[in-house]
Amino acid sequence: MEKSNILIPTLVLILFTFGFLSSLITNINHSCINDIKTKNYFLSSSKFSPAPLSLILTNNLKVIFLMLAGSITFGLSTFINLIFNGFNFGMLISNAYNSGMPIKLILALTYLMEYLKFQQ
Repeated sequence: MEKSNILIPTLVLILFTFGFLSSLITNINHSCINDIKTKNYFLSSSKFSPAPLSLILTNNLKVIFLMLAGSITFGLSTFINLIFNGFNFGMLISNAYNSGMPIKLILALTYLMEYLKFQQ
């Protein structure tokens, strides 16, 4: 690969890793096990409603419009979003690890991240 083709993926990886590691460092000793036990974060079949799905849809639409608006600022919002997503992902992983969840469940949390966000 040419040097110019490697620069952008490397920058993206560095920004995401910066956000991820900063959240792991800030959340290393924080345990949210009491928060998880006191709140019901999981769906039961009797409580299912389409309301959380509409919240996820509106959140995704907001992200799309923010990314489109980022083209006006020449991509600055994209870099900020990369750091923010890395920070959120690191918080999710560290909270799951501190609460004693098995590794297989932690790996599945990437699919549940949006749903858990709206249940707070």
